[in-house]
Amino acid sequence: MLSFRLKRFLLFFLPLVLITTAISMNLYYTNVEEDQQRLQSKQLSMITYQKESVEQAMNAFMSELMVLSSHHILKVWLATGDANQLKVLADEFLAFSEHKGIYDQARLLDHNGNEVVRVNWNHGNPEMVATAKLQNKSDRYYFDEVLSLSEGEFYLSPLDLNIENGKVEEPLNPTIRMATPVFDDSGNKRGFVLLNMSGAVLLKQIEHLASGHAGKMLFINADGYWMKGLDAKDEWGFMFPERSEATFQHRFPQAAKMLMANEGGSLLIDSGLFSYAKVAAHPILEGHSIRASAKVKPWWIVSFVSPEALDMVSKVARERYILFNVIFALLFAIGSWIGADSMNRHHLAERQLMASERRFRSVTETAKDAIIISDCDGNVISWNSGAAFIFGYAEAEMLEQPITLIMPERYRDMHTQGIEHYKQNGFPSLLDKTMELHGLRKDGAEIDIRFSLSTWGSEGEHFYGAIIHDITETKKLERQLEAMASKDGLTGLYNRATFDSRIIEEISRAKRYKQPISLMFLDIDYFKKVNDNYGHAAGDACLVGFADLMLKMTRTVDVVARYGGEEFVVILPHTDSNNAYILAERLREAAEKMTTDYHDEVISWTVSIGLASLDHNWDVSIESWLERADAALYKAKDSGRNRVVINQEEHA
Repeated sequence: MLSFRLKRFLLFFLPLVLITTAISMNLYYTNVEEDQQRLQSKQLSMITYQKESVEQAMNAFMSELMVLSSHHILKVWLATGDANQLKVLADEFLAFSEHKGIYDQARLLDHNGNEVVRVNWNHGNPEMVATAKLQNKSDRYYFDEVLSLSEGEFYLSPLDLNIENGKVEEPLNPTIRMATPVFDDSGNKRGFVLLNMSGAVLLKQIEHLASGHAGKMLFINADGYWMKGLDAKDEWGFMFPERSEATFQHRFPQAAKMLMANEGGSLLIDSGLFSYAKVAAHPILEGHSIRASAKVKPWWIVSFVSPEALDMVSKVARERYILFNVIFALLFAIGSWIGADSMNRHHLAERQLMASERRFRSVTETAKDAIIISDCDGNVISWNSGAAFIFGYAEAEMLEQPITLIMPERYRDMHTQGIEHYKQNGFPSLLDKTMELHGLRKDGAEIDIRFSLSTWGSEGEHFYGAIIHDITETKKLERQLEAMASKDGLTGLYNRATFDSRIIEEISRAKRYKQPISLMFLDIDYFKKVNDNYGHAAGDACLVGFADLMLKMTRTVDVVARYGGEEFVVILPHTDSNNAYILAERLREAAEKMTTDYHDEVISWTVSIGLASLDHNWDVSIESWLERADAALYKAKDSGRNRVVINQEEHA
């Protein structure tokens, strides 16, 4: 909900800003529309000039071919076959190429496709090709069509890349070929004149007309292939199989539908502004005919203005109007805010307090942790749903009740002392600390908790806040992991690693307090036979049974561990050799009487026990002590098993 001051602010500010924005937006869009119309007009004018330029170039192409094909020197050579006349004719072709500067090749071919005269442009240095290097062009796709022409007819090839020696010429050389047959005075077709006009020159001429304009000049053929495109690697796709999908239709499908269906126009869509015109890909001169196959393949000149470029057109106006709006909005905001603030201060304070209370309540009620607030005497004044879940008390049961209800008895005096400490010193001893203690549920069960304490004052009163997290399951898991790390997985006794640690502790304690300590090694006799006769599962059952027996017959201070396989070890603190021997005999006798039932089998077994005690001299190494007990065990086994042997040696 909007604050009182914000309402007042918006009441003044929004109408002013909306009116100003509406006026500026109207002016902006009018300006942008006019700019786009001017841009479209310029682009269409440019396209018209480019179209006329192409048509003029094609007409000039045809006219110049007509001049060459009707040259009087050519007529003389056709009539006489004089070699000198042919040389003069070749010089005329060379002079023609030098003067025009747009023809890659000017050639005279006989009716068999053999080049008679050929002049190459040679990158601006026209040269006449030597007779030995002249080629036969009867295998080229245009030869049969040219050969079938009648007098006064012309052949025009598509605009494509020039082929030399069966390969696309490198660097790429766009070419248009126009040819017309030549006849002698008797009306016999003797060959034809063929001009290769440089497509690059034609494209540069179109590009030159587009310089200074916002659009990118594109030139495409009737199949939509790029001859001049946005990316050079997409051009001439019909000449390279790997570029077969690089077409205008593929890049701009929506624009392609409109463009291919019209002679010319302008199209503004999401992908940009397209100004275009269809261009006849052949000369248009009265009295002369062009092969129909060439006529049906028009070209399109397209000026493309990208969305980014269109955006740049309107950028200046947009920035101007944005600045205008920002300045006025700031002025309106300052004035409106000052007016609203003067009316709202007291009202805002009340609303903020209410909002703060709602936010706090929302947080506490959705939290899974217990969030509890008590007054300075320790009575609960706030109890969230997390506290109810953890401790089992409903909110109504805890409000105005002492917080000690959720504390075990042993903590309550400490809590009371802490309250008094805070009242006297003004700083709680547990503030800004996270502690792990125990809590007391309604059902009397103790749980592990982690809590942090905070305190604050308001209007002369002090309050405590506690955030409590139930870590009972975490602690249970920790204890399980600790047991897994320290206990043998089969018997539940301490494992070898724990024994190695405890023996150091126990012998150090015995030395410190000068108390006797004994070490007992135990081994189940003929245990391998149990495994061999009854199986390893039966052997495991015997091990577990013996482990339970030892735990029952030893004290809680004794360290009982599985040493490995069927071997066990017991550390007996405060126990001299006599008492250790008595316990060992009791264990041996109990084991002798014990049986293990497994799958209808009753298994009996005995144990051998070796003892080593430190009654007076504790300055021995642990290794030496272990070796003494182990030697006693082996002596018990060697002397017939099922007996206790004590190693009486006690030396440093």
